[in-house]
Amino acid sequence: MTQQNPNVTVAQRIANILRRHGVEFIFGQSLPSAVILAAEAIGIRQIAYRQENMGGAMADGYARVSGKVGVVAAQNGPRGNFARAAARRGFEGQCADRGACAGCRARPNGPKCLSGP
Repeated sequence: MTQQNPNVTVAQRIANILRRHGVEFIFGQSLPSAVILAAEAIGIRQIAYRQENMGGAMADGYARVSGKVGVVAAQNGPRGNFARAAARRGFEGQCADRGACAGCRARPNGPKCLSGP
């Protein structure tokens, strides 16, 4: 069993896990939460958004284009629900308008579409 530093906060542990998974950016509102501050301290940049649904779309687009993990930090409560549509679309691995996207039509059950809207 490995020894863990008792002075490391939960936020620092989360930031370290994100870095270990190759996260370079967190899409979040400009709220100085403990996780955002811990992530910025180890070089993970915050990209600010104005509304949760846009943050989800930004992270989804980043993940599709870069092939890396897109992370959104959203508020809890009702405002967090705004990020759900983008998260659902990301889990489905498809475009917002599957019928209009040539890439999605070409691969109806295939991997993520990188050519769609």
